[in-house]
Amino acid sequence: MNEERLSLASRVFKGSAALLGTQLFMMIIYFFAQRIILSTLTKEENGLLFTERRIADLLLIFLVDFGLSSVVMRRMIQFPDRAKSILSSAVVYRFLLWIPATAISIGYAAVAGYSILDVSIWCGFLLISSRTGLLRYLYELPYRSKVRFGIPAIVTILDAVLFLSLIYLWSDSLTPTRVIIAFAVTAIPGFLVILLLDRGRYVNLRFFNRGELKMIIKEALPVLIAIIFMHVHDKIDALMLAWYSPASEVGIFGAAYITLAPLIGTFPMALAMAVVPVISRLAKEDWQESVKYAFTGLRFLTTLGIVICSAVSTLAPFIIQLVSKGRYADNVLHFYVFLWTPVPIFLLVYIQELNVAFSKQKLNIPITATLAGLTIVGGLILIPELDALGAIFTKLASVSIAGIVAVWVFRAILKQGIDLQYVLGTLLTLVTGVATSIGLAKLMPMWPAAMTSALLTLVAAFLFRLIQMKDLHMIRRIVQQKNG
Repeated sequence: MNEERLSLASRVFKGSAALLGTQLFMMIIYFFAQRIILSTLTKEENGLLFTERRIADLLLIFLVDFGLSSVVMRRMIQFPDRAKSILSSAVVYRFLLWIPATAISIGYAAVAGYSILDVSIWCGFLLISSRTGLLRYLYELPYRSKVRFGIPAIVTILDAVLFLSLIYLWSDSLTPTRVIIAFAVTAIPGFLVILLLDRGRYVNLRFFNRGELKMIIKEALPVLIAIIFMHVHDKIDALMLAWYSPASEVGIFGAAYITLAPLIGTFPMALAMAVVPVISRLAKEDWQESVKYAFTGLRFLTTLGIVICSAVSTLAPFIIQLVSKGRYADNVLHFYVFLWTPVPIFLLVYIQELNVAFSKQKLNIPITATLAGLTIVGGLILIPELDALGAIFTKLASVSIAGIVAVWVFRAILKQGIDLQYVLGTLLTLVTGVATSIGLAKLMPMWPAAMTSALLTLVAAFLFRLIQMKDLHMIRRIVQQKNG
């Protein structure tokens, strides 16, 4: 690896570390906030909150996301002379889509008997929040596309700290409406900071270009179809639960989902968002080098996901006590099963982002179609019989099978690397993780069991060659280049 490649790798390393550190800090902050929320609201109230949020999540993001973000980033990197026009056109278009999407969400809430105020406020939050890929994310793209994550990280942390502070102040009088208001109000300062920093330099109406927007939409259409399927998979289970089961069952599913959400988003997005800009460049300049980065990241994420899940699933009773003060103590099985879904989700997030980076966004359609189809079919079969547990089993089955499809699709792009060794290494390491997380919990105290399970799973990953010493040597060289 020459000096230029080491420098590039160093930027990926630093970018990944910055994003990962930010996400870990946010996990801690939102953990304390969710602990207050889950221990204060009843299961029925939490079910109502989760359903109201899912109405806007499904209908608004479904219509407004449109798959623009990844396409806009790639085009800004590949055509830097047109970056302002590309970004401004996308911002205008996304804002215009948000208006009718909000109206549709409010209309559904009114017909279904949910709070119009809650859904309206949540729609506003989704537009300006750093936790969604809508308007604010586009404003952050000039930093993200250059692997400069300092400003996005700072304003994201600001959101989290303000949210925890407000939830703490309202802890004695929390309601679903107040939780939603807290999310929305605390997202405003960070969004204003991003606007002030931009000051019309990148996003400005005078940069809007109809022809540029047509090109973005044309490239985003395959992504749109995948986004539709993805949001159906991610959001429809909560609505099906609301149709077939009591609000308390929605609350149980929501508690497990909200507890897991930071873990799902932290690691794959941190790595993907740091690696994708580099791979977008290398895909045009050095295909073999881009493949090397892509497959190394895939194996790291697979190993990381299994090791983490082997530990946290062992700690399911402790996590329940920690996040809800024991309110969900009778739902250990729900949390344990849910705590294994990050393994395939890590792969799904990463592979779909890289498909876009390789200009192969159409290949995300069979992946997300599998997710949506299995979620609907599985939900219709299992939810009426098993309620929240049925939704969780459906979630695990759908992401696992879609993960297999994603790896197969990705193998067709790379044309190398993903072979029988990777498949067997993943399966054997996964079996080790599940077996140790269940078996050791019966033989020793919870914390030693979790740490031993994670250690044995990591050893298995090396033994079965899922991850190799050459990968560690590459990271060491990157770190040395960074220090130099």
